[in-house]
Amino acid sequence: IDGIVWEADAKTLQFTFVSKQAERFLGYPVENWLNQATFLFKHLHPDDRHWVAAFCAEATLTQKDYEFEYRMMTANNQTVWLRVLVTVVVEDDQAVRLCGVMLDITQRKQAEKALKEKERNLQTIFNSTTDALIVANLAGNIVDINRKAIELYGYTTKEFVALHTGQLTHPTSHYGLGQFIKEIKTNRVAVKETVDIRKNGTLFNAEVNGTILEYSGQKHLLIIIRDVTDRKQTEEALRESEAKFRHIYDNAPVMMHSIDVKGIICDVNRKWLEETGYSREEVIGKKADFLMTDESSERAVSKGVSQFWHDGYVRDVHYQYIKKNGAVIDVLLNCDATTEPTGKLIRLSVVRDVTEQKQTEKALKKAMKSAESANRAKSEFLANMSHEIRTPLNAVIGFSELLSSLVTEQKPKTYLQSIKTAGKSLLTLINDILDLSKIEAGRLEIQYEATHLNHILNDLKNIFAIKIAEKQLDLILELDQDLPQTLMLDEARLRQVLLNLIGNAVKFTDKGHIKLSAKFDDSQALGLIRDETENRPEVPREIQKTAMNYDSRSSINKSLILNHKGDVIKSALRNHIDLILSVEDTGIGIPEEQQDIIFESFRQQDGQKTRKYGGTGLGLAITKRLVEMMKGSISVKSQVGVGSVFQITLRHVALSPSEASSLTQETSFDFNTISFEKSLILVVDDIDSNRSLIKECLSQANLDIIEAREGQQALFLAEKYHPNLILMDLRMPVMDGYEATKQLKKNQRTFDIPIIALTASVKVDSQSNMKAQFGFDGYLPKPVNLAELFNQLSHYLNYTQTGLMVPKNSVWADRFKNHSKNIAPFPELFKMLEEKMMPLWQEMNGVMEMDMIEDFAERLMTLGKEYKISIIIDYAENLHEFAEHFDIKHLEETLQAFPEIVSIMVNG
Repeated sequence: IDGIVWEADAKTLQFTFVSKQAERFLGYPVENWLNQATFLFKHLHPDDRHWVAAFCAEATLTQKDYEFEYRMMTANNQTVWLRVLVTVVVEDDQAVRLCGVMLDITQRKQAEKALKEKERNLQTIFNSTTDALIVANLAGNIVDINRKAIELYGYTTKEFVALHTGQLTHPTSHYGLGQFIKEIKTNRVAVKETVDIRKNGTLFNAEVNGTILEYSGQKHLLIIIRDVTDRKQTEEALRESEAKFRHIYDNAPVMMHSIDVKGIICDVNRKWLEETGYSREEVIGKKADFLMTDESSERAVSKGVSQFWHDGYVRDVHYQYIKKNGAVIDVLLNCDATTEPTGKLIRLSVVRDVTEQKQTEKALKKAMKSAESANRAKSEFLANMSHEIRTPLNAVIGFSELLSSLVTEQKPKTYLQSIKTAGKSLLTLINDILDLSKIEAGRLEIQYEATHLNHILNDLKNIFAIKIAEKQLDLILELDQDLPQTLMLDEARLRQVLLNLIGNAVKFTDKGHIKLSAKFDDSQALGLIRDETENRPEVPREIQKTAMNYDSRSSINKSLILNHKGDVIKSALRNHIDLILSVEDTGIGIPEEQQDIIFESFRQQDGQKTRKYGGTGLGLAITKRLVEMMKGSISVKSQVGVGSVFQITLRHVALSPSEASSLTQETSFDFNTISFEKSLILVVDDIDSNRSLIKECLSQANLDIIEAREGQQALFLAEKYHPNLILMDLRMPVMDGYEATKQLKKNQRTFDIPIIALTASVKVDSQSNMKAQFGFDGYLPKPVNLAELFNQLSHYLNYTQTGLMVPKNSVWADRFKNHSKNIAPFPELFKMLEEKMMPLWQEMNGVMEMDMIEDFAERLMTLGKEYKISIIIDYAENLHEFAEHFDIKHLEETLQAFPEIVSIMVNG
């Protein structure tokens, strides 16, 4: 026997005999089996010790033979399964010993375990699959199901095994079930689509697969059911979508075609056939470029196709098609990659006939060329006309100013003033037309620079003070106290805009007031201020607390934050503000329906009396465009008979990091009050009157003049006489001013002579460009403003200021001469007049600020009373009265006499 034969004591279970196979089975010597009373229990598997002892004790007690299976541990610590057959030997009705045999069943146990694991795995798979699985006998009766079947149909396991497979299928799907089962029985996999019924009566589409399965030793049917309801719905939707696409494709109002990866046409729509004139049979299967012109075909092959496969699409590619009748049409092609339901990759193209559009574009290009040519002609015409008009205006205005300084009689002075006014009006009109032309041509650029806004506004107030005083109006200047002092603005253009608006306000207002306001919008600063101040150690707690409760309308809050060196508010505003300027008047007003057209070129308010108010209708049009160029907007609110408010908002105006170099800081010169050191000036101009005017003006300021008619003469005279300065016209015969200046600056003997350009041309660039590109040291436009001319000369020539010339027939001068012998010498008074009163007079002279004049008069009156000089008291009272009544004419005459009065009193 291939086993261990043994004998043991029935009570103690100690072995008394063990066959030799024991050593082979377990590896322990026979002696150990026999000599160790507890050998058996010691070497049993730990999990089996308790129950084996109990089992043996019970069997012995009952004196019955028995068999059982348990595990023992070998000498090398391996587990061995043993089947033990036991016979109980009984003597005198007592169990005295046990005899038996141990058989090794380890391999059988391992096989059983593997089989169980396999069955367990199969059951797991059976229940884990996403398809419903049903096992039925060959008659169709269900014997087993998986969890998915229970989930899909809604029956319990017990309910399922009482059903026939046919009961799960809707009657409409019973047809063909017999053939389906027949195919399964032939060991083939059968497939069928059915409509099945759930326990609750609902239907679903099913895809059923069947095959033969060995189950419990017999052939059974394995039926696999998959719910394909969603797929069926998707397929139906796809069919409907394809039908719709086909309908759209065939009835689209544009040409459409489909091309495969080889460039072969596989489909076209009706519109394509109608437009090209071909039939479907003539184009399907042909290369797509068969109807392109040679140039289009070459471009499509070399570029279009490669671009398509790189990007997956092409957009608005222009080609030319040749129709069946030979006509050539322009088309725009848009193409996308897509796939057909079969999975075939195609290029779906939409082709639009743009023949008319292309013809229109050609006509438009031709028209644009004509328009550009006309615009160039207009610009040339304006440039030439400007030069031709400015040249005589230079003489008209210039000689009028010169004569005004020489003529003393009032009537001729009035005539000269009319000539100057008319000339300046004509010059303003020319400048307006040229500005509008530049704006329309896009040639006018905004030049931003650091600017003191309050200087500009005070200047404007002074400019209009006399006119406003004559009309007995109030001029109000209202500035936000927190307005940053220095901003990045185009000062010249901003002045132009405000001059226009204030000029209009003065023109159209006969009573009431004119108010000029400036403020800034910091409504967006609130969050930024808080962000920039909170939890910053360098910011004082008081500032942080104020910032957290910041109110943009509170001047206290603003002042506190601004006083912190301005850093916080500047950082919060990101160094930019929105600047708001407004001009308010109490004039005639503008009807609401007219408020849009006033900003159009050459348009004025309907019903405006041109004879009374004048104007060309260009001012507001230029103003609006300049404001827009400065990133701003202009609006008007007006009521007829009440007045108007024009508001300008300049967005995102930068705060300047440096102080402004404002135009207002330029020194103003009067050719009557300035005298240069003896110097030689070369005047180069082909117009005699221009040279004569400049010669006459400069000769009065101690300057010697030599003249040249054109650039070639200027080169000769400059090298021969080496003048201190050259005034150079630009447009001249033989050699123009540009070339002459270029050669003078190249010549080692003349390169250091300052050259100022004088021109009536509108084509010259800015002064900085004139210097950088052409070598000029300065630039002045014609008609020449004598004050600007003297200002330019003062940069290069030494000079002295002689003081204001007082008219020889000054009444007050004569009166003081007659009283001078009665005035005792008061050194303190004379010192006060020279050192205190004269500087005050120089500060306010020409400004006509009434408050300053009244204060000046009151100081003089105090001095007259202190020293008991009646003529000074009389002079001061008259001056004060003229200021109170805005008597500009007498006020000017009286003020102009003051320097001579002081001279008479001091010098006797």
